[in-house]
Amino acid sequence: MIDRFREIQELLNGMGGLRAWAVTETVRHEAQLTQALRVRDSVRSVAETRWTVRLFVPVSAADGRPLQGEGVLDIPPGESAATVRRRLDDVRARALLAPGALWNLPDGGTPARTVLCWDEATARDPWPALEATAADILRAADEEPSAYSSHFELSFEDKQLRLANSQGLEREGRASAFTVYAVVIAESGGRAFDHKIEIHRRSPSQVDMPKEIHDGCKFARDCLAAGSPQAGRFDITADGPVFDNLFDPIIANADAAYLMSGMSRFKPGERICSDGPGTPLTLVSDGTVPMGARTLPFDKDGLPAASYDLVRDGVFIRHLATKPYADFLDLPPTGAAANLVVNSGTETRAELQERAGGMFYYIAAFSFFIPDSITGNFTGEIRLGYEYGPNGVRPVKGGAVAGNLFRDLPGVRFSAERTDRGFYYGPELLRFSNLVVSA
Repeated sequence: MIDRFREIQELLNGMGGLRAWAVTETVRHEAQLTQALRVRDSVRSVAETRWTVRLFVPVSAADGRPLQGEGVLDIPPGESAATVRRRLDDVRARALLAPGALWNLPDGGTPARTVLCWDEATARDPWPALEATAADILRAADEEPSAYSSHFELSFEDKQLRLANSQGLEREGRASAFTVYAVVIAESGGRAFDHKIEIHRRSPSQVDMPKEIHDGCKFARDCLAAGSPQAGRFDITADGPVFDNLFDPIIANADAAYLMSGMSRFKPGERICSDGPGTPLTLVSDGTVPMGARTLPFDKDGLPAASYDLVRDGVFIRHLATKPYADFLDLPPTGAAANLVVNSGTETRAELQERAGGMFYYIAAFSFFIPDSITGNFTGEIRLGYEYGPNGVRPVKGGAVAGNLFRDLPGVRFSAERTDRGFYYGPELLRFSNLVVSA
């Protein structure tokens, strides 16, 4: 049987006019299960193999500076070697039209790294795990008053990767991905409210599905009873989905692409913001976290997984640089941001939720929350929150919370308890001081 991966490499080695090349083989098997109410919509398996080729061709600038053009070709199964060669020639010709700065692919001397990101047991036969998850969803929803499972989609993917390049580097790796998308609906007095649950993990064993459904049904019921928040300045506590984007401005400014464009506000050895009474931030990009959602043995260029401190006790340590930007800026190559690991605080969740400082709001979820990567400004519409006031606790929705990450971070206190959101590993709860709440 012909090994197409090796065949493509031989074609590339036989081509003239190339500065470098890289080829990646992706073999993917996916099991998918979807259901609406009590009706099973579909159960299907998907298997595919594809190859991605990157070509680098030498180009001279008008002033004689050496540049290179880059072209990309996706090769589906079944194409003949002659067709592949013709398409490679076309990509090579097009690459000459858009030259850029020179950078070098990693070479064969770059060490490999073994990381855990594959659920071998489930990969052998994913269907029992998917069926068990489906049963957990329905059973948990049945236990909830005035709520039910509207629909859900489950999938388990097993991906095998091989990478080789003209510099003698070869990599192999395997990763799995377990994905849940579910919607639960609560009804009361002729009104209804839905809650969407989206989970990305490496293995079904990482997910407590009954808890996700119970929490989701409570979320939907509380939304039906929610009133409007009061306008003013209040402390804000938050957890869960808020962490998915909260640190985006820090990750963006730590990216070497921002540094090259002159937009990065960080310099190694300097504080990322002023001192304050909050927990000093330590932030690590860690591509080696066992079964982390962003853990992979190597990136698209072949750089191995690694862990890098970005911020230590509020002081910026380093920029993250993919191989191109590392060469452009003469930085050590790190790869892109991976799993985010954040330090814990010293106070418990219960202590951070105390009302000693007066009324505050706990935000369970925003409808939309993506802080501006340049300024750090954020405004999040409250999808569901809870007002902790003198008369007790009441659910709220609508209105918005506004602030600035770089300005407000010095006052943020982190909980001692930690949580795992697949790619975020850090404090379970944060308490912001004196943010603006609009009604």
